[in-house]
Amino acid sequence: MASVATCTDPWQVDTDGGVLCPGTVQVVDDTAYQTMPGLTYPEANQLIAAALFVLALAWVIRRVLRLLR
Repeated sequence: MASVATCTDPWQVDTDGGVLCPGTVQVVDDTAYQTMPGLTYPEANQLIAAALFVLALAWVIRRVLRLLR
């Protein structure tokens, strides 16, 4: 189980290299980051298809602009 520590004030570095929190330390465990579900396979496929479409569109626009010069 991984945890993340946050500080209410900016972190400070001590003279020996240690990290100090002048404010209040709050510990956030990894369950707080699991509130959103991961992508399903259909959603991942849609995301990949959209990214490939954008790349193909950029390639076509670049080729058309080269031909017009």
